[in-house]
Amino acid sequence: MTMPYKEVYVQPRVFLTCKGIKVYHTYKDGDYDYPMENWFTSDKDDGGNEYDSHFDARELSTFDKSRPESMSGITKRHPKFKSLTKQWSEYHRTYDDRLKTAIREAIKSGELKAK
Repeated sequence: MTMPYKEVYVQPRVFLTCKGIKVYHTYKDGDYDYPMENWFTSDKDDGGNEYDSHFDARELSTFDKSRPESMSGITKRHPKFKSLTKQWSEYHRTYDDRLKTAIREAIKSGELKAK
């Protein structure tokens, strides 16, 4: 037996605001419980599945695409293990800041505009 449920519209969460432009999270299949990591919108009514105003922040020219060296094949005994583990930890810890910087710079340069 399936339990009944009710769908309720909720505006997407604001990820950042720059120069008066609000950038919102987007959600997998429009489900508020599943924000997408790299996809955003400047249209507050389009946080779900209307992809015409969505953008992938990794594709902005301002996104820093540098990444630490791959850890593929690196075991705990490898001399680079501690250093690479620390670099990857820092990369993941600061990822949202890197996204925000890329989006802010894209807005300031005019690459990204309000919808």
